[in-house]
Parts: sequence; C-alpha cells; structure tokens
Amino acid sequence: MNKIILLLCVLLAACGTSKAPTPEDSENLQEFDQLMSDIREQHIYLKERKALIRCIEKTYRPLVDTISHPYYKVLFYENLMNEFNDSHMHLTTNTEDSYRLNSPVYVELREGRYYIKNIFSSELQYAPEANVIGAEVVWFNELPFQEVIDAFPTQCHNRKDPAVKEWLANKVIAGVYNEARFLGLRLTNGEEFNLDVDKMSFKQRPGLLEATRQKDIGIIKINNSLGNDSLPYYFDLALEELMDTQALVLDLRNTSSGGNTSVAEPIMGRFISETKEYQGVELKEESYVRTISPVGETYTQPLYVLVGRWTGSMGEGMAIGFDGMKRGTVVGTEMYRLAGGMTTIMLKNSNYGARVSIEKLYHLDGRLRETYVPAQYVNQQSVTEDEFLQTALDLINSN
Repeated sequence: MNKIILLLCVLLAACGTSKAPTPEDSENLQEFDQLMSDIREQHIYLKERKALIRCIEKTYRPLVDTISHPYYKVLFYENLMNEFNDSHMHLTTNTEDSYRLNSPVYVELREGRYYIKNIFSSELQYAPEANVIGAEVVWFNELPFQEVIDAFPTQCHNRKDPAVKEWLANKVIAGVYNEARFLGLRLTNGEEFNLDVDKMSFKQRPGLLEATRQKDIGIIKINNSLGNDSLPYYFDLALEELMDTQALVLDLRNTSSGGNTSVAEPIMGRFISETKEYQGVELKEESYVRTISPVGETYTQPLYVLVGRWTGSMGEGMAIGFDGMKRGTVVGTEMYRLAGGMTTIMLKNSNYGARVSIEKLYHLDGRLRETYVPAQYVNQQSVTEDEFLQTALDLINSN
C-alpha cells in the first residue's frame, strides 16, 4: 500500500477526533464549504450524484481541519475529486504523490476479473515483448490486484457498480507518479508475464500533427493538440496537400488532453459545404445544438475518423459530430468517456482549482457523448499491428 493511500486512510478514519478549530482551520473549512456549494450550484450531473455529494460532505468535511500541510491538502482534494470516478473531474495541480489521469493500458472487468482490453500501441516507442491483449491482471506491485483496488482510499463510491470497479482498476494502473507500476499478468496461453508499465514510453511527436499519404489515401494524425490555437492553420496546410486523395483518415486517437471548440470546429468545417448541427448541449439554464459552418475549400471525398480509449473530450466531440452529421465513418473502440463540458472552480484559499462538468454533451441521436461506441468497432488483438488504421484502409478499399 503506498504512503498516500495510508495517509488518506488515516485521515478518513479520523472523524470525530479532529482538533479544536483555529482561525486558519476556519478558513480551510470555509474553503471546503465554498467548493461543495459551487459544485452543487454548477455541476450538471448533480441529479445523478446527489447521494454521492452528500456522502462526500459527510465524510470529508470533519477532516478538513486535520490537514497539516498544503501538500497534503492537494492530496486530500484529489481524493475527493476521485469520488466522482470521472477523469474529467480533477484538480488543476498535482504532486509527486498524485495519481496520473490514465496509463497506456486499459483493463476491462469480466466476471469479477480484470483483463487487458486495449494498449495504446500506436503511440508506444516499443511494443511489450509479449502480446498482453486479453491477459488477466493478477498482481500489481506484487500485491493481489483486487486487494490494491479495494485499498483505493475513496469512501463514497458504489463499489458494487461494475463501471466504478473498472474505473478504479484503471486508476490503480495509472498509478502514483513517484511509484513503480508492475503488472503480474496471466497471458491467454496461460503463461505468466511481468509488464513494467513505466517502460511503456511514448513516441516523441514534436509537431501539432502529421500528414502522410498511402497511395491515394491521405492520413492526418492529430498529436494531442486540439487545445492549440495554431492547429487549424497547420491543418489547412496539410489538407491542401491531400485535396487530390480519394479518401482521408483523420486520426484522433492521441487527443487525451482534449481541446477547444475554437480549434476543432474550423477543422470540422473543412469537410462540409453548408452549415450543419453537430452536437447537443445541455446546461442548467438551457439546451441548444451547436452548429458548424463551412471553412475554406471543402474536402468532399470519404472521411474516416479513428478513435480509441485515449480520444478525449474535444476529440470525442469531433467524433460524435462527424458521425451525427453523417460526414465521417468513425472507426475504433470506446473513447476516454470524459463526461461533459468543463469549467474550473478555484479553491478559495489556494492557487489551484477543481475541474467540474457544467454541460452535458450529446450526439445528435440523443446519446450522451460519453456513451458513444463506433459502429465500426475494432476489437484489438495485437500490440504490434495498427489494426485501427488497417480497418479504415480496408473499409476504404472495399468501397
């Protein structure tokens, strides 16, 4: 059990033993109450999470004045945000003892056991030495995997919910920044294999995007840059060189950091010739549908959009938008499943805040964005072959 889990377990066992309030403690309590009040006022999923928020207030409020150092306050509020089991909701700061938001491994829950469903193989410098797709995760840092999941220090989750169980399992594998991550696996052939997650280093991609051509097919890969205002300019330059292709593949698999509509919409506008609706938005006060207008010369040939577990936020919005407009064929798996559009609520006495969802976002067919699954589903089988891209190329060549 890492030291932060131990610390939080001690804190969360301390209800009723907190010290007498001081002026500083009173400010900390005011900060907590203001954050929870702001969440109640602004969080768009409040109705679904009323019981959870009541539990958070009951469990965490008595502990606020037991926090002895700003470092531990960050960890305290991080754990609070983890109660929402949504990696979109997190603090805007972290420490070396903080949990990462994700890892290059995604596990799924099946019949009470956890199996590797996806590997972010397209972005890895080196593939694992064994094909770990389908492998059961048995150990984490030499401890039984389920035991580590059970020790995760959140208190208010419904731990019987399969979605919560799966989120917690992937949070454990994301791990703490300053601790190693070794997975003890049982491969599909029955052999045991140790996977060092920290050796799964990512490729260095210095550009905002990469544009290539395979015969008459153009490929544009976005390099986690949907938040960079310069991306539409460079996208236009890349697309200009590919306007003569017979089809285009837009690769959104590496967009885990999300982005902005001001960046994404001009890119999407290159593929339509008239203004179109593309995404439903629900706020507390109103609901509406976002539209996109044409931008520049329209690319009229077939479009294929690649997505995966590391397609996040605005990347997810682009995918459901192309699908809803019937302007692109989406190929891949479930996406990051980050819920809603976000705002930052600053903590009253701190120089950081909490990211909180204030919009529900919808596919034009009424599905919440985070529930979307592509019709052209890729059941990953390999850690060395790019089955996502190959599926898109096969679809193009068959039409």
